[in-house]
Amino acid sequence: MFISEGGSNTERTFKLVPTGSHLAVCYGIVDLGTQQYVYQGEQKAGKMLRLLFELHGEDGDGQPLTLDDGRPLSISQRYTKSLHEKAKLRQHIVSWRGGKDLTPEELGQIPGRTGYNIHGLIGKHCMLTVKHSVKNDKTFANVDNITQVPAVIRKLGLPDIFNSEVYFSFDSFSMDDFNKVSQGLQKVIMLSPEYQKATNKALAKPSRFEVVLPIPPYINQFVGNSVIEKILNFPNSVFSDVSQAINNALGRGGQQTNEYSRTANASLSRYLALQCEGAELPGKTLATADVKIYGPIFKVPYQTQYTDTTLTFLCTNEFYERKLFDRWMEAIHPSDTNNLRFPKSQTSRYMTNIKIIQYDEFIKQIYAVELIDASPIGVAPQSLSWSEDGFHRLSIQFAYQKYKVIYDGNYNLGAAATALFGSAASRLLPIGSAI
Repeated sequence: MFISEGGSNTERTFKLVPTGSHLAVCYGIVDLGTQQYVYQGEQKAGKMLRLLFELHGEDGDGQPLTLDDGRPLSISQRYTKSLHEKAKLRQHIVSWRGGKDLTPEELGQIPGRTGYNIHGLIGKHCMLTVKHSVKNDKTFANVDNITQVPAVIRKLGLPDIFNSEVYFSFDSFSMDDFNKVSQGLQKVIMLSPEYQKATNKALAKPSRFEVVLPIPPYINQFVGNSVIEKILNFPNSVFSDVSQAINNALGRGGQQTNEYSRTANASLSRYLALQCEGAELPGKTLATADVKIYGPIFKVPYQTQYTDTTLTFLCTNEFYERKLFDRWMEAIHPSDTNNLRFPKSQTSRYMTNIKIIQYDEFIKQIYAVELIDASPIGVAPQSLSWSEDGFHRLSIQFAYQKYKVIYDGNYNLGAAATALFGSAASRLLPIGSAI
């Protein structure tokens, strides 16, 4: 691992390291990748590493710095992976070297030089100055400084390393090296984007989603000529399947599409997808009955039960979203006649198939569910207050008959076109949704 010029927390192992100056030897260096941390009250992200030390000698009371099983106490120090003149890592390395600053070659300032090879610290003896700090009623040991071992101690002889060498770096990623790291540090490393990229195991983020809400033709009769469509100016297509629009545009059919997954108002469906701030992948349970044939009672499933789902939309200054779902529910159960519409009639069908799509870090669909025969059954109250200066959010509860899972991973070319060519590019595609 080479570091160029470009804060710290310490963890203890099993037993709190006492304060004072202790003879130590570096036995490991662990590249943590990019980690989140707080600096002066602000959340930041930066590349981090940890130096691992084992302690030798005795504490101030003459007790050996060992665990109950005889192993030496260990302490580790986290650093920002930087050799800037103000960086803690550089300050400790310089003091470790007896005040000798890093050369331009070691700082990577000379063309053709890769920077300081920090791997050379493993096996080096030093004196650690340890201090204690208290946070949330817990006491932590912190490495406050690292200095050279005094000559008088060196003349008496320095102890050998007890622990096996630990060295892990993303510059030369190896799972064998990773497996030598403690489980606690492994969990930290696995959160870094470098690890996720190296192992192709990126963590899915709940913010990478899209909701496709087709508008049934019957409902579109109430909103098709509304102000919404005039303002949006998105291309509209009555025959477009929201999830297949780009595939059809590119001549990539191949999947069977249910007619109730199609929208009668593509621009309105696109608008709702953009305004949907929150959604949830629905759950289900199996209803069971207790059965006893011989011996203990056991449960036998007899029915699948699906939970209602809630979608949350940001409201514009014209309250289009609230008006739309008010009209939708009014179409289901008119307040003037109280005559419920038949849900699956060809002329009064108010149900639709909603898709909730989870994407990876790019635009690949990694999981999706399609809610079959979904319709709104509840509009949550929206509070009003003179002291509130935020935005209106509208939560709509949907009921549905069942859902099916869509496993095949496709790409959202509308998002890709927007990222590459700007927002105007997405309008060249009928919906700009997943394919």
